[in-house]
Amino acid sequence: MPRYGQIVVGPPGSGKSTYCNGLQQYLSQIGRRTLVVNFDPANDANTLPYPCVFNVITELVSLSTVQNQYGLGPNGGLLWAMEYMEKEVEFIMDKIESNIKAYEFESASTSPQADAASTPDNSDVYLLFDFPGQIELFTHNTCVQNIIAKFIKRDYRLAGVQLIDAHHCSDTSKFIAAVMVATTSMIRLELPMINVLSKIDMITQYGDLAFNLDFFTEVSDLKKMLQYLDCPFGALTNEANNADKEKRDGWDISTDEKYMAARLAVKNSPFQKRYKKLHEQFCEIIDDYDLVSFVPLNISDAASVGRVVASVDKANGYVFGVNEMQEFNKKGESSSSLNHMFKVAAAAEMVGSVHEQVSEVEQKYMGGKIFKDRIEELEHEFEHANPLVNVMSEVDNEDEDVDEN
Repeated sequence: MPRYGQIVVGPPGSGKSTYCNGLQQYLSQIGRRTLVVNFDPANDANTLPYPCVFNVITELVSLSTVQNQYGLGPNGGLLWAMEYMEKEVEFIMDKIESNIKAYEFESASTSPQADAASTPDNSDVYLLFDFPGQIELFTHNTCVQNIIAKFIKRDYRLAGVQLIDAHHCSDTSKFIAAVMVATTSMIRLELPMINVLSKIDMITQYGDLAFNLDFFTEVSDLKKMLQYLDCPFGALTNEANNADKEKRDGWDISTDEKYMAARLAVKNSPFQKRYKKLHEQFCEIIDDYDLVSFVPLNISDAASVGRVVASVDKANGYVFGVNEMQEFNKKGESSSSLNHMFKVAAAAEMVGSVHEQVSEVEQKYMGGKIFKDRIEELEHEFEHANPLVNVMSEVDNEDEDVDEN
């Protein structure tokens, strides 16, 4: 029986451990027994917020031990630890499976469905792999890629979840760099990947955005951001550059002629021109690959977490349902029944994807300033532009015809 799970990656501080903890609680509440595997040797073993079925720090290797024993720095020590994990990956996989079989879940389950669907050997347990975030592990080394490949050979159905902090949307250079990191991870890991803008509830704390949120989630035509490349962090819009917001300790920057002249000189300097040209090349690379889009996430919002789970389940195949597929095979149902299931799965991601993922976030966390007057217009365009929206109603009509006959 295949085992499903997620490979959670992202830069340090993007919220990987918080995501694993919150998602483990969410999935347990909806009846999916879930455990976390800590693959980050740099984590603090004593402060992990989630129940851990395998902790690489206590079971195999820790960053602090490597640093002390070999005199390495944090990056070199982490690279050594991950390469050691690659060599011992067979031991790690065997240990994970033995720990899962021996793991005792709480008998007082909050979901009767979880108790009914559970298996004695815990073969239905869903796994979250918490990986370290150093980009060198993906760009300069193949250890993470090789570890994941070994798990896939053992029939692990995995999808990657790349977390990017939403505050990068307030800085042109950081956002372009974050998209480059996401593109690199998708290419190197060779996994179906869901990119997530984490901490979306804090996005307004870093200043106004230059564009609507859908510009950042769809990652289309990034060159439009280059006009704000020299803007201060959190001040991407022209309104944000007014005199009121450029006062520092009573000093009105906009009225200081020398300061403004110096700022203009920097903007027109040869370095700044080369800097802008470099980012133009980055944007061309991103547009050429056209791989990245983002799902906004607030880990404390159940609806937001549910949308991420739906996207990941479709990516790793969990949406089609292990138990449902087995029932179909046992009953010998016709291919039309399978087609029915696939239609529903395909429609599940499409329905509400425009206004739920974008306008709801705008309404909740950004004051609804942008999409408030356009929601009905967007819904109308979406219904006419995407025929899959009507799949659910067609399936329901087919079911009614069958019942009548």
